[in-house]
Amino acid sequence: MPGFFTVTDLPSRRVVQYRRASSATVGAVYVVDEALLGSAVDEMPFADKTGLAPGSTGTLYEVPYLADVGDVYFATQPKACAVGGTLKAVAKAGATPYAYQWYKDDQQVVNVPAKAGELVAADAGKYWCVVTDAAGDSAVSEAVEVV
Repeated sequence: MPGFFTVTDLPSRRVVQYRRASSATVGAVYVVDEALLGSAVDEMPFADKTGLAPGSTGTLYEVPYLADVGDVYFATQPKACAVGGTLKAVAKAGATPYAYQWYKDDQQVVNVPAKAGELVAADAGKYWCVVTDAAGDSAVSEAVEVV
């Protein structure tokens, strides 16, 4: 079924939201086949009170980003490990190449091995990584404990 939708980009959640509009409002886009949007995540919550059928106005769809588009983010977060284990973080999207900087207990880790995104955890502590893409955009990984 075709229809008009307002579109909202949510980079922090890596989705684009399409909300059905009642007509060709300013900024709305026309979608020829709404089946392309997948399943609705939120039917109009007031359908019983308004008499409007679900799928009328207010229906919300969320379409996830493709894996390699949008702002830089971590596709693989570091996992907790024992001392001597390898921490790994993999960046995606943004503009390549990426620069990885590891931190341990609020201090930069120096002498990081040549393999980008990996670090051998020599000491116990709290570790995390910051990746910066070629455009200067950055993302911070989850912090993990090394024991």
